[in-house]
Amino acid sequence: MKTILDEAKKKKQTFDMLASMHFKMRDYYNKWNTIFDSVEILFSVLICGFTFINIDDYFNFDIKNISFLLGFTSILLFAFTLIKQKLDFKSKAQTHILAGKMYSKAKVDLAQKIIMWEKNCTDDKQILDYLNETFKNLNNLEQVPENKFHKLKHYHKHKVEFSKFLDDNSRIPYLLCKIKFCFEKIKRKK
Repeated sequence: MKTILDEAKKKKQTFDMLASMHFKMRDYYNKWNTIFDSVEILFSVLICGFTFINIDDYFNFDIKNISFLLGFTSILLFAFTLIKQKLDFKSKAQTHILAGKMYSKAKVDLAQKIIMWEKNCTDDKQILDYLNETFKNLNNLEQVPENKFHKLKHYHKHKVEFSKFLDDNSRIPYLLCKIKFCFEKIKRKK
């Protein structure tokens, strides 16, 4: 029969998984933010540079075509900037950072409480009250997108497995560990 303490341990694992998911989402949004910022800066610099140089000295184009191309590229860059602002990858990354940190803190706090509860044989009602009261605000944090949940859960499970594998194979170089881990995983599936 499952006890409340078992439920607390399961909740700690869930917090660990959610923290991992949110940090992965943070990385995802930061990557796209960096890509979009880089494209925007690159095209801004190119447009600015071509505006102030004498194009006839470097290229064999009709000046009207270059002016049209620069104007059209400027309009595209403006549209790209508006789309970037609408997607707002930076603030999405920030909300996932906050959620990841909150779930990480909750996991650590709960792990410490579980040790204390096991030592003191704490009453189930006290544990349940603590769980319900202390972690109810976590529901207000940014949620993991439903369409990414299973992929992120798989990522977390893989990360945990690989972490245990690294602990058992600490003397082997990291790259060889990754290769060995992949082969052992394939071998286990057969």
